[in-house]
Amino acid sequence: MKHQSDETALLPLDQATRFQVYETRTIALAAGDLIRITQNGFTKTKQRLNNGDLKKVEGFTKDGDLKLANGWVVSKDFAHWTHGYCLTSYSSQSKSVDCVFIAESAESFRAAGREQFYVSVSRFKESLTIYTDDKQQLLQVVSKSSQRPSATDLVGMRFPETSVRAATERHRVREIRDEAIEESPKQPGVPDSKRVPARRRRSIRWQIRRSHSRRISR
Repeated sequence: MKHQSDETALLPLDQATRFQVYETRTIALAAGDLIRITQNGFTKTKQRLNNGDLKKVEGFTKDGDLKLANGWVVSKDFAHWTHGYCLTSYSSQSKSVDCVFIAESAESFRAAGREQFYVSVSRFKESLTIYTDDKQQLLQVVSKSSQRPSATDLVGMRFPETSVRAATERHRVREIRDEAIEESPKQPGVPDSKRVPARRRRSIRWQIRRSHSRRISR
């Protein structure tokens, strides 16, 4: 590998999974522009720059470094930034702006879903505009959840009777617990929430776990 300083170095090929490859390009920036940080780093005075941060450009120093509106100065050699006017749904999380324009064409429907669409449409403060080339298909796509099911959900889908019985048993445990709290004599200095016969409670839960194991293994 050859550095910009014409120095050469050997790459450790056994650590290829740690490599990051970039292509340099030039973008036009002016005072007032919004930029998005594309890699974690630091300013010249060691302030933290986080991937995905949006920063406003105030100007440039005499050395060509980037001066941000909050007073931070980023080295011109950092270069991990791009224009911050267009974001993906994922990178727009936790951000909010006055006006939001969403471009969601049929080409992006494979990556669309209820959760993604909620993030997109909840970023605005004043106005929201959605652009698409297939309105009906978009409505169908965003009405479905793209969330991956958990292990418990998969078991419930494979053994629906197990989920129903488990819910019933949990409800029964809560009823027995509440009855035990009401019947248990109050002791001086002990809060009501702690007056539960723990031995009986453990026995009930153990029976439920055992019944779940037998039903799932069949």
